[in-house]
Amino acid sequence: MYGLQAISAANGWIITVAGISIVFSGLLVLSFFISNMERAIRFWDTQKNKIKHARIKPVPELSQESKRKAKQKKPLVTKVVWLSPEQVEVYNYYRWITERLGEPFSLQRLLEHAEKRGVIRPYYHLDMFLQLGLMYDAGGDKVGLFKWARNIRIELSEENTSNGEK
Repeated sequence: MYGLQAISAANGWIITVAGISIVFSGLLVLSFFISNMERAIRFWDTQKNKIKHARIKPVPELSQESKRKAKQKKPLVTKVVWLSPEQVEVYNYYRWITERLGEPFSLQRLLEHAEKRGVIRPYYHLDMFLQLGLMYDAGGDKVGLFKWARNIRIELSEENTSNGEK
């Protein structure tokens, strides 16, 4: 048996109709998607702009009195810490890493980045910085996160002191 008789005997006409309907419905879905793509992109852009504008809050203007107080206010240095050149280098490197991580930062992530970049004795220096008060626990709901102390002045000592303070 050959030709159209073989197709009819094996239910080939039903399979052919099913294949044609699948291809045709796929083309319909594709044409619907392409025709509405412009609307979808426009909707996406408006939603993105709404979210962007919702996050931006206007900065309040400072009054003349508060501007004067801000000018008069100078940062108070309450503590001077003496560090060796190696310690100052590691301190500056840690500060650079945490600027990239953002404050407050995790000690674990700081150590991972320091080890990855080849910092000399990262655990020792981190422990020393914590003991000297160069960084402190952020506290509150940010458990396990730390910040750098702002009111400390770092001085370079030529001596290699182990505790960092004179």
